[in-house]
Amino acid sequence: MAWLDKHAHGPFFIWVHLYDPHDPYDPPEPYKSRYKSAPYDGEIAYADSAVGKLLGNCARKDFTTTR
Repeated sequence: MAWLDKHAHGPFFIWVHLYDPHDPYDPPEPYKSRYKSAPYDGEIAYADSAVGKLLGNCARKDFTTTR
């Protein structure tokens, strides 16, 4: 998110690579505890959370429209 804050004044392209989920499934907390019996689902939930944060930040900065 810090990169977006620094480069918010002009056109940019951002490519986001999500490595999760992958084997061995080992999601970070709190997803590891929440999905103890289904670590794959924990990794999916973590990736979904990360994308949600990115999209939320973009929406707050009005990056969701084409200029």
